[in-house]
Amino acid sequence: MAWWEILISGLATLAVAAMITYVARIGLIQAFGKKTMEVQWGRNISEQTFVLDEKARNRVKWGTIISFVIILACTGACAWNFITLLVIPSS
Repeated sequence: MAWWEILISGLATLAVAAMITYVARIGLIQAFGKKTMEVQWGRNISEQTFVLDEKARNRVKWGTIISFVIILACTGACAWNFITLLVIPSS
C-alpha cells in the first residue's frame, strides 16, 4: 500500500470522527446546559439556545475530548480493518 493511500484513509477517518464528535458535543451541551429559549422556524425546525456555567463548560470540554478519542479509536479500527482485508490484495 502506498503512503498516499494510508494518508487519504487517515484523513477520511479523522473527518468521520470529527463529524460524529460534533454531534456528541451538541448532545453534551443539551445535557449540561440550561435552556434559555427556543425559536420555532417551521413545523419541524426549531433553534434552541443554551447557557453553560463554568462547571458545565468543563464537563462539555472533557466529554468532547474523551468522546473524540473513543470515536477515533473505533473509526480507526474499522478503517484499518477495511484497508487490510479489502484494499490490500492477498498474496
